[in-house]
Amino acid sequence: MPDPTGPTAAPGEADRTGAADRYGERRLLAVFDALRRRPGPGHRRRQARMERRAARRRPVRVRDGVQRGDLAEPPPALDLVLDDPAGRGALLDALVERCGNQPPLRLPVASGPAPPDPAAVPDAGAQEPWATTDELYDLVERLLRDADDAFPPVEGNLTAPPPPRFARLRSLLRLRACDRRAIHEAMRGSVAGQGDLELDTDRRTQIHVVAALSRLRAASRRERHRAVPRWLAAYVRIARESAIRLAGLGTRITFGRLDAVLLTPVSFVIGVLGAVVPPLLGAFGLATALGLDTLVGPTLQGVNTWIAGASALLLLVVYASLAPFLILPWRAYRWLDDHADYEERVDLRGHRDRGIHVLNLLKREAGRVGGLHRDEDPPPPAAPPASAPPRAWWEQVLLLPPKEPQEPPAAATAPHPAPSAGAREYGPLPAVHRLAVNALLDDLADTHGGVHRPLRPVRGRTLRPVLLVDQDRLDRVGRYLVRLIEDERVRRALPDPLLIVQVRGPETPSAVPSAVDVTRYPSLPGTETTDRQAEVSLWGRARHAAGVLGVSRTLRLAVPRVPADPAAHGPADRTVLTAAALARRWTAGTSLVLVLALPLAWALGPIAMKPFNPCVQNWLWEPIGIEHDGKDCYGVTFGGFEFHPRLAEVTRRIRDQNEAVDAAPRGTPYVTVAYFGALTTTAESDLTLAGVQGELLGIALRQAEHNRSAGGSLPRIKVLLVGAGEGWSHAEEAARMVVTRAGRTRDRMDRPIAAVGFGQSLQGTTEAIRVLGAARIPVLGTTATFDHIAREKSGKYGQYFFPLAPSNSRIAAQAAAWAVRGATWDGEGLAEGEPRPRFDPVETAVVIADDREGESYGPHLAERFMEEFTLRRGKPWEAADGSVPPEGTGVPGVLLYQDQPAMAAHLKRVCEQEPPDLIYFAGRSTDFEKFHQQLQMEGSCVDDEVTVLGGDDIAKYVTDEAERISQAPGYPVFYTPLAASGSWAFTGLEERSFYPQAAKLEEALYGDGAEEGGGETPAADGDEGLPSIAHAVLAADALTVFTRALSDVDRPAPADGAPRFLADDPAYEAERDALVQHVQGTSGLSAVSGRIEFGEPAEGNWYDDRMVQLVVVGPRGENGEHQHVIAACGEISPSEVDPGPGCV
Repeated sequence: MPDPTGPTAAPGEADRTGAADRYGERRLLAVFDALRRRPGPGHRRRQARMERRAARRRPVRVRDGVQRGDLAEPPPALDLVLDDPAGRGALLDALVERCGNQPPLRLPVASGPAPPDPAAVPDAGAQEPWATTDELYDLVERLLRDADDAFPPVEGNLTAPPPPRFARLRSLLRLRACDRRAIHEAMRGSVAGQGDLELDTDRRTQIHVVAALSRLRAASRRERHRAVPRWLAAYVRIARESAIRLAGLGTRITFGRLDAVLLTPVSFVIGVLGAVVPPLLGAFGLATALGLDTLVGPTLQGVNTWIAGASALLLLVVYASLAPFLILPWRAYRWLDDHADYEERVDLRGHRDRGIHVLNLLKREAGRVGGLHRDEDPPPPAAPPASAPPRAWWEQVLLLPPKEPQEPPAAATAPHPAPSAGAREYGPLPAVHRLAVNALLDDLADTHGGVHRPLRPVRGRTLRPVLLVDQDRLDRVGRYLVRLIEDERVRRALPDPLLIVQVRGPETPSAVPSAVDVTRYPSLPGTETTDRQAEVSLWGRARHAAGVLGVSRTLRLAVPRVPADPAAHGPADRTVLTAAALARRWTAGTSLVLVLALPLAWALGPIAMKPFNPCVQNWLWEPIGIEHDGKDCYGVTFGGFEFHPRLAEVTRRIRDQNEAVDAAPRGTPYVTVAYFGALTTTAESDLTLAGVQGELLGIALRQAEHNRSAGGSLPRIKVLLVGAGEGWSHAEEAARMVVTRAGRTRDRMDRPIAAVGFGQSLQGTTEAIRVLGAARIPVLGTTATFDHIAREKSGKYGQYFFPLAPSNSRIAAQAAAWAVRGATWDGEGLAEGEPRPRFDPVETAVVIADDREGESYGPHLAERFMEEFTLRRGKPWEAADGSVPPEGTGVPGVLLYQDQPAMAAHLKRVCEQEPPDLIYFAGRSTDFEKFHQQLQMEGSCVDDEVTVLGGDDIAKYVTDEAERISQAPGYPVFYTPLAASGSWAFTGLEERSFYPQAAKLEEALYGDGAEEGGGETPAADGDEGLPSIAHAVLAADALTVFTRALSDVDRPAPADGAPRFLADDPAYEAERDALVQHVQGTSGLSAVSGRIEFGEPAEGNWYDDRMVQLVVVGPRGENGEHQHVIAACGEISPSEVDPGPGCV
């Protein structure tokens, strides 16, 4: 009996067959894995380097198995041929298992109709590929549904690499699902018949289509069991209805309609009225009588402008309202603009119009058939007929004979394989068929393409997407989809990552043609070839297609048997964090980075921003209230911003005291006082800041004393620091900031009610005083001495400026009197062995004064001094040739300079032969150092005893350089400070306690750099950055005047513990006006700088009997001080008037 299993193979032959089958299995899986591997950035970089070297004909090294010319995308179709019909399904299942947790797409789809049985329909795989639009889109929709169902479930915080989102394809399917009849009914209420369902591309239709798409999207969420909150559903419904109403409004309100109905008629009527009304009124004499001759034209023009502006605003509101309902929902269809190369219409503008057009096509061409040849080899192209070459225009003009026709080259007429019998010709493919395939390929390229986008991370997608095709069981629609994908690859020659794997028997034709038929598409979309020879163009197209798609589109493998363990030695399944877990990790990481980076940015940010904005201190931008102009900072602050390092300590002290006022119990009243000063300098030396440093010291001292002693009804004081810029260059802008703050009722107590400071007589100071005076804010000046500092442009003096310092005229008259009469001093208080400087009477004098742009102090003081000096029979200095220099002002003996070289030239001229007895320095503190040094080396001034008398401004220099001046005993400096500690002791009275308190505060702020003493606090050798006590005295006295006036103001008691008297405009204005009255009425006040009263408002409020002192700087005193008061004139107290000789 024969063996039913057949003949038995020899043992050796069986072993060889088994080894070959195992090799075939490994080879199949290796090829499948290699084709699935997605090229990474390193692969692309190596390819680019190779191509660059090859372009220069340089040797190219092959590394990591990558060679020049490797094809990246699209990959070839893997054609697997298996003899066993029963094993083809198992092979497909094995490939699915090999894909792991990244499942492939499969054709035929499991959710569709049952595929044909190969046994029942032997030639099922040979059916011609064709399908209608509805059949193709139904297949694509089922393919997406199966892909969604095949994605593995989420396990904890890990999931498989995200699949393609198919955003374009899903948006296209939603367009197909729209009901055109329902859209028409929503727009028009009824539909006459089937023929009028074509949708327009206007704005109203677009919004109704968006409403339908949103309903479909909501239904899709419900199908996927994604619950939508009620509030969100209600919001979407309301937004949809609002959008529809706005659509109707938007179609009615357009610029064209407004122009036709409103703008043009109104402009015409207004033009007619403008031309007719004035003559008519003039004819009756009414135009001039009623004053209408100049009103009619502007009034009509204003009406026209108002109507045009209202129309523009209406259009803006309508269009802006349409944006959330029209522009944003259609953003999902912007990809349609990239696929407009085969549109039937050319009047479509933008993706919204194309979306409506595609919707119409999907409905109109639902039953349209699209088909492709099923034969694998391309048909032979027809040989181009012999034709004469084109004739040039000059050949036609000259009537030259035509050239002989040329035969086409052999390459163009070479024989090709004949087409298979029974091939069916089809017309052009429907545009919506190509659109579906391109949407699929674009979606795959977005997430799995070879070009990695920075904003779209890989997220574990290291393998290409796979489409498995069971060719024996595939119907004509599935075969049409596969052929259409390959046809689009040939037509557009664009990369995509889809790997097609077909499994078939040896007798079943391949669904993917092996050869690339470029004759079907001789040129790429959008390419013009009219200027190129047809043969050259076709050859170039074939070469390009071979480079992109390969010489053959299929990679055929004979499969001996189904792999027994398809998952063995394969790529491990990759997992990535879920979206929620990734969001949590990003949130935690971002928080950690911010926690670490914010302190670092806070510390390093100002350093990095300093070259760009010097006003940056605590962050990357300047504080609120601070502005900058180049390297100069100006503005307002309560102490949080430090204008200069020299002012840092005292600024922080004022800031702390302001914060203590803010932290007081609720209901504690306070008022805000603005301090004005030039708080910045861009020069290398900061000597100019010694004055404002001293003023801030005095302000801080008096603020602390007042706030400690203030009771429950007396308001405390906050100080608003106002930087006026270097040289008061931005004083007017800073003053306007204060006025703006004073006018804001929401600032309540932080509204400045008065201002102090203004320590320099410059044009900017005058502008700031004018701005504050216009707002009726009282201003208490400290060291400004220019007589006309508060003069308005009208020539009158401002009524709100109250100077504490003596005027230039007062200082000049007293200095001239001392110069003519001399000042005797017995040297009381000098250390043993120190020489006693003498201030003897002089006969001749010259004045050197600063006359820079914006300067008010120097020229006026120089002029007043020389006038007083000559009035007392003094003589202006004459040069060696007998000339008296009338420089600048025309007053004899006055030399003006605009810079230090000019000052040095004046001093050289003065000291050249016969110097004067006295040189009066009316310049600034920054120039005095150069002046004093040159005086000790220049000409005859070295030998002759020349007396140096300076104005009050040099107090800033001698504050820091008193020790240096003392080291030149033959050149003492006399000057007239506005306040000095020896004034009270000089009159025989007890010294005021302010000086030891100021010295104590100075030591607390500046440590070892300050020394306690009864006199002006000295500076060590060089600039030690100490404040000017003379300026501190005046600033403290100014705040004393303010607090005294504040205590005299009657105010209502706070209600319910809240300060109500500055809560509104009437209360603020009443408080401010009362302060002005009480400041004006100041009397009997013996302050540190002497008796303080104010003169007549019509004369600038200057007090004629204000105390003036004569101080010598140089010799060391018993207590280590280097400044000594040798004379004082004026009222120091109600009982002490003109205590010294020579007073005026």
